[in-house]
Amino acid sequence: MKNILSYFLLAASLLLLISCVYAQDKIIFTNSKEIKDIKVIDVNGEVITYEKTKSPGNQKRLFTDKVFSVKYADGKEKIIYNPDTSMGELAVERQRMFINGTREAREKYSEFTAYIIGFGFGVVGPWLGGISFPVLTPFPPATGVFISSLMSPKMTNQPVDKKYFNNEEFLMGYQKKARGIKTRHALFGALTGIAAGLYMFNIVR
Repeated sequence: MKNILSYFLLAASLLLLISCVYAQDKIIFTNSKEIKDIKVIDVNGEVITYEKTKSPGNQKRLFTDKVFSVKYADGKEKIIYNPDTSMGELAVERQRMFINGTREAREKYSEFTAYIIGFGFGVVGPWLGGISFPVLTPFPPATGVFISSLMSPKMTNQPVDKKYFNNEEFLMGYQKKARGIKTRHALFGALTGIAAGLYMFNIVR
């Protein structure tokens, strides 16, 4: 029994040691992006000094104007974001929800329809330009991207907490990020479509 207890305590100690070693600080930006695996050395006014855990001693500095908070390895958080609500900036907790929405979209949002629309309009471009005027080639692809950007993104995966569905700031952050992702997919589809259209047009011609 004593041996079992000793092994249990040893295993628990090792797990605690590993978690302490691998727990690192991180910097969270207002657009939900993060810098991870770092050690924050100092937060002084408008500058954060930190170093990568893989390259200790190589200190870097970062201005705080786009930073929301610093989260330390022990779980504590230092809020850097200082909004000017008179200029339309969101209050701290509202901005936090906006960040959560943006992160949700970046990690889970997927949109293939926008790529198909962009590709379809992209294919038309070289044919229209080749048959009439080359200057008209970009118009169909641009139209496809524009149409895709008008389509309202929908949540493709439910967030952990369903109450986020009714949170204005969460939805605002999700929609903004998802719309950007959708537009990039449409643009990539349009460029791919142009290449495919040029290839087909040259074969037929």
